Amino acid sequence: MCHAAIGSQTIGSTIRPSAYCGIVGLKPAYGRISRYGMVPLAPSLDHVGIFACSVSDAAAMLSAMAGADLRDRASLTSATEDYIHAAARPARRDRKARRTSPASPPATMAVAV
Repeated sequence: MCHAAIGSQTIGSTIRPSAYCGIVGLKPAYGRISRYGMVPLAPSLDHVGIFACSVSDAAAMLSAMAGADLRDRASLTSATEDYIHAAARPARRDRKARRTSPASPPATMAVAV
């Protein structure tokens, strides 16, 4: 079994299947990974998405793929982060958020930050 694979993310094509299969799906910010070589379905919505077995595998893929590409005008030119070390850091603790609406009673839910 491979540790990671790539796919096109236009309207949930990476995040949803990964959630259904219990693996990690990553949709990076628009332009973080070059779209060069993709067949465009909707050019303004297309992203390169990552499927991975773990968060550290997704971080390794993102580290290898992120960055500027002269063949894709939409790729970001800003410096990339150290995704591998960021994935190894412990997550911040959950915060509580309250949702109130006139149509529904107040409810609390955990929000991971």
